[in-house]
This record gives sequence, C-alpha cells and structure tokens, in this order.
Amino acid sequence: MEALYSTKATATGGRNGHITSETGVLDVDVRTPESLGGSKGDYLNPEILLPVVMLLALIMPCS
Repeated sequence: MEALYSTKATATGGRNGHITSETGVLDVDVRTPESLGGSKGDYLNPEILLPVVMLLALIMPCS
C-alpha cells in the first residue's frame, strides 16, 4: 500500500518534556499529571494526548 501522507514529530524529556511537530504547529510542554506525582497546574500530559490521538485516528478514516 502506498503512503498517502507522512509527517514527523519529536518528543524529548519523557513524561516531563516537550513535543514538537515537523511543521511547528504542535509545540508544547508535557508534564506528569498531578494525580501521578507531577507538579500542580494545567499541563498537557501523556494521559490526555494518547486518547486524543486515538480518537482522531477513528474519526478521520482513510479514503
């Protein structure tokens, strides 16, 4: 099967790190959730990011 689209993203620092997309549209810090021992505050965390990515994969079918 031929690839219809590809892109790259870089994640550094693990659970307390940074994510950047190839285009720079996504450029965010991520932090461990407070409930798992992370610092207080509203941060994007892997537990939020993974379900969003999975949902997008389901609602954006390949044509």
